Amino acid sequence: TLSFYVYLYAASFLMGALVMFFANFIFFFRMFVNKQFSPTTELLIFYMSEFLKLFIVAAVTIVLAIYIKPKLFPYIFGLILLQLLVCFVPILLKKVR
Repeated sequence: TLSFYVYLYAASFLMGALVMFFANFIFFFRMFVNKQFSPTTELLIFYMSEFLKLFIVAAVTIVLAIYIKPKLFPYIFGLILLQLLVCFVPILLKKVR
């Protein structure tokens, strides 16, 4: 992004990517904790973790929009790009039977 646009746009892209990285880190931390719950409880924990992730992204986005004022398009593009990158994480994980 920095090679095609000015520093302000690259910084906005980086902010969006870092916000999504932080939120996904919290979300995936739950995956690596060894817990044995019923499938219903696991599904509930999954949805609550996803809700917490989206809440963190929304809250941080509002705070950044008020105080730092990043460029909107690169910020949103950074959020979306990192979220799409998360779709490829299962390919990198080792399958356990």
